[in-house]
Amino acid sequence: MTEKKDKIEVGVIVKPHGYKGLIKFKPWLDYFEDYSLVEEVSLKDLDDSFFKVLSVVPHGKKFQIWKLDGIDSLERAEFVSGKIVSVERKCLKGKDEGVFYWEDFEGYKVFDDEGNEVGYFTDLIGSGGNDVLVLKNLDGEEILIPAVKQFVLGFKDNKWIIKIPLT
Repeated sequence: MTEKKDKIEVGVIVKPHGYKGLIKFKPWLDYFEDYSLVEEVSLKDLDDSFFKVLSVVPHGKKFQIWKLDGIDSLERAEFVSGKIVSVERKCLKGKDEGVFYWEDFEGYKVFDDEGNEVGYFTDLIGSGGNDVLVLKNLDGEEILIPAVKQFVLGFKDNKWIIKIPLT
């Protein structure tokens, strides 16, 4: 992979909220205020699925209630339940603010701080405190790498540079 994706997956529609087309949304980003910048979303697995975001309201500590243009009934809200929501990268914080997304790691080779190829990332685990990257090494073993500056040293020449924690 040589270029970053233009869309970032930011959460999932859990279920309808009420009967007027509101939806309960589970965000995947760390900061709820990041969603206030979003004006339009697309839904995975739906052709031509761009929706204008009309409102976003916090709902407890882990969810939000969204109103999307065109989702105006319980039936329409049920139809989009379970769909993954994506937004344009330009609407979100980026590397200049020290923010990276799974799409920034997916598909790139990974090297250690001495220049040796060590494998590639296969998954990102949200662990509450800080995220953890799953590295599949050249022997096929999985190594967990905390997604913090101490271990993820940078991205250069289309590859990630990391420091592997002592086991």
